[in-house]
Amino acid sequence: MWIGVVVVYIACYQQISFYFQNEYAKSLIDLRGQNTVEYNYDWLLYQTLWLIHYSIIFFAGLWYVNRKKMQNQMVDWIVMGLNVLTIISFLTVGLDSLKELTFSYLAPSRFYTVSSINVAIRYVSYLFVAIGLLINFQIAVGQKPQLQKFERLFCHFSILTLLSSWMLSMFELNHVSEGVQLALSILWGAYALYLIIWGFAKDQKFLRMAGIALFGITIAKLFFIDLREMGTIARTLVLMVLGVLLLVASFFYNKRKKREENSTMDLGKE
Repeated sequence: MWIGVVVVYIACYQQISFYFQNEYAKSLIDLRGQNTVEYNYDWLLYQTLWLIHYSIIFFAGLWYVNRKKMQNQMVDWIVMGLNVLTIISFLTVGLDSLKELTFSYLAPSRFYTVSSINVAIRYVSYLFVAIGLLINFQIAVGQKPQLQKFERLFCHFSILTLLSSWMLSMFELNHVSEGVQLALSILWGAYALYLIIWGFAKDQKFLRMAGIALFGITIAKLFFIDLREMGTIARTLVLMVLGVLLLVASFFYNKRKKREENSTMDLGKE
């Protein structure tokens, strides 16, 4: 049975790859007067993205069939591992392909027509990644705490990476070049604060630690990269925003600490 599953996956994978390779080959324009040729490279970028999309959907189908028919825990773990590898490939190669498609949209070739699909495909890709993350969450529910922690941390890492990529693409589409790294640092700081607050709300220490670590990375980035490129006013505003974020985090930490101390005192009285 499993050999058949692998064969089906590879066969469909090759068919999708063949389609995009064929379209890439058909886009050939022979510039005889210049002794060169032109291809529409966008087809290869779409190939990368749709192969990732297909893999996520295939693994989602495998997980669904396993849940409804076999209920084999090992299959769930395999699907989760494959999902993680596929999402990592998207966060590296896939996001780079989206970036190249955005560049192609902003500076199109004079030989080919480029549409807004080059931009819209980003949101389609995000939807597929969300499906993969959701399946990982469903698999991790009820499993060992270590697996649940890994799934949560990987999910938040993926979300932050997607948000960062989206923000950078918005700057590119609006032709904004100044303050990009600063905006990225503010995003990271806000997400770090969210992790700390959520970690307190759900009593998950590992999320709080992840938030503190992200805060540390953000502060290091601010001092060693961002502040060097700012004027006095911008530098003051950034430090004020950072101070507010730290004060809010400190407030929730102290509030939680006092609550725990009061609970301990109440238990002692009993």
